[in-house]
Amino acid sequence: MLTFENRIEMMRGILHPEADLCEVGVFLGEFSSTLLRFRPKRLTLIDMWEGQMISGDADGNNHKGANMENVWEDIQRVAKEIPAVDLRRGKSQDVLPTLADESYDMIYIDGDHSYEGVKRDLELAWPKVRKGGFLCGHDYEINKAKCWFNYNFGVRRAVDEFLREQALTLYAKALDGCVSWAVLKT
Repeated sequence: MLTFENRIEMMRGILHPEADLCEVGVFLGEFSSTLLRFRPKRLTLIDMWEGQMISGDADGNNHKGANMENVWEDIQRVAKEIPAVDLRRGKSQDVLPTLADESYDMIYIDGDHSYEGVKRDLELAWPKVRKGGFLCGHDYEINKAKCWFNYNFGVRRAVDEFLREQALTLYAKALDGCVSWAVLKT
């Protein structure tokens, strides 16, 4: 398994220009902006953009809160200027089935962090990834060297169970405070 210092380095190691990318769980769009630096052919962004949300950075620190209706307005305004961005507002379980099978080079899951939510997103996203592409996500485990908090997410349990069921192994980890993961589809 490959290890990277952070998720940006992991993306640099697995993505190629002109890739078709998808992010499930966008929050303020900060990681989306990072993904745009890789010059994707398409970046599909999936989020409900509703209610009040609080989230930390890639290390799980420096929490920010936002009214997601306001964020939705801002993201729509910015996306109009970027032809590669494809906004999909809704629940991941409703939006992921509408995407074409084997049409993405990478899908990054960072939405519902419950075991049930992650498991559902994994099962719905996997068929959408092309052979040679990656299914990735955030918050697999806590890297205590970088994270000030102790989170209890269902991500690791869901990912590990999915890997066992599909006879897969982790391809890479990115050692942010909230560790990202990647699985290669062969």
